[in-house]
Amino acid sequence: MIPRTLACILDQRDERESGLQAAEQHCDGCGALSPDGSWRTPTATGWRIICPACAASSLRRYRRELQGAASLRVREHGPSAANFLCVVCETARPATDWDHCHAHGLIRGPLTELTREFLQVRGPLR
Repeated sequence: MIPRTLACILDQRDERESGLQAAEQHCDGCGALSPDGSWRTPTATGWRIICPACAASSLRRYRRELQGAASLRVREHGPSAANFLCVVCETARPATDWDHCHAHGLIRGPLTELTREFLQVRGPLR
């Protein structure tokens, strides 16, 4: 059982989320209409709607150029994860974070925020 106020807040959030998903969503780059709302992507600066073609054309695929590099050094002096596509997502999506080994602090690859959260629950990227 949850308090009535919290239930109302959660209901309002669900209504707004449904409204966002139902609204027509156009790619910020080319203006193409998203077929199912799946182009809505979190980025380092907030949510964007970006089609896979625009994401692939404006961002680099990660080719393990930083594999084994110290995460702390890359975050301070290296390229931003936002310059790359997520290494896990099948659809081209901009990355937001560097995945790294917590035991050794070494970079594994760029991930979207949602993929990173999923992997924290499921297990590390290999």
